[in-house]
Amino acid sequence: MLYLKIGSLISFSMAAIALTVTPVALPAANPDVQQQSTTEQAAPKQGGILDLFTQAKERITALTSQDPSISTLVQALKVANMSSILTNKGPVTIFAPNNAAFAKLPPDKLKSLLKPEGRTQLADILKFHIVQGKISPQNFKTSKVKTLNGKDLDLKVQGTEMTVNGAKVIKSESIGDNVQIYVIDQVLQP
Repeated sequence: MLYLKIGSLISFSMAAIALTVTPVALPAANPDVQQQSTTEQAAPKQGGILDLFTQAKERITALTSQDPSISTLVQALKVANMSSILTNKGPVTIFAPNNAAFAKLPPDKLKSLLKPEGRTQLADILKFHIVQGKISPQNFKTSKVKTLNGKDLDLKVQGTEMTVNGAKVIKSESIGDNVQIYVIDQVLQP
């Protein structure tokens, strides 16, 4: 393997900056040790909270692009200034109405909620869909859970069907260790 060493001659002029590069031979590599490329060696190590945040944000972006059925919810979270709840709050469980659920609302109601002046009411409705703590599918059982707006939701399990205040759970998705999403077929009203 050949590495480059920046030489000591650096000349400055008005027209250009010149660097001389001198090749340097390194000692023979130990055949028992797998060598990394220079780009792998130069890459910073990732880890910790920042890496988890980045992974969660990427996972949410991937989820919403793979599942366009919740794009109205994502838009509503942005309008209500709550999209950060998907990345930096946790653990949380989100009962995510799909686009068809939002389409069941009267058209004027949805339009007014998505305007800046509807932000407070929209945030209240969205908080009614979010529970502090991650409820995995294995722990989803008939019970009452408190939402971020302080009101209770009724979770029910009957056979293989799960409901939230009567809304049917269509599917679930876990995002890392902090976020559990259940896509539901209704917009829940507080």
